[in-house]
Amino acid sequence: MNRRRFFEQFTSEALKAASETAAEALSDQPGVRRRPRAGERFIRVATAGPPSLYEPGTIVLVDAARAWLRRDLAGFYAVDALCPHLGCQTVPDGLGFRCPCHGSSFTSSGAVRKGPARSALRFFAISLGDGGNLVIHRDQVVSPKERFVPQG
Repeated sequence: MNRRRFFEQFTSEALKAASETAAEALSDQPGVRRRPRAGERFIRVATAGPPSLYEPGTIVLVDAARAWLRRDLAGFYAVDALCPHLGCQTVPDGLGFRCPCHGSSFTSSGAVRKGPARSALRFFAISLGDGGNLVIHRDQVVSPKERFVPQG
């Protein structure tokens, strides 16, 4: 192997290793990774504590559910925190949500305001679980108008 070929192969392998290392480091940052690694699974159900923790106007990320839990005057609702474009974590922006990765923005009801995302954010069912904690069900998609109102 000549010097030129050796250098090309060495640089190619070094760049590949560096990009894999960077991707691995970034994958543990919030808002960067959507799909689980081999052997991992998404949590389908996550608790968010008792309803008494949340005043109307509250918005909080329930990391285990990868959903934004919001409370308005009508009740509680859960919005997918993952952008449907490439799965980055969205952030609230006063008018709804935006994706810091590629610039998509969504209304408070999840509709696309600006792409590249083509589909709306999903809304998930909420129930009251054992111990009186709010439970977000990622596997149960509901209408953006649906609200959970705890009894009692």
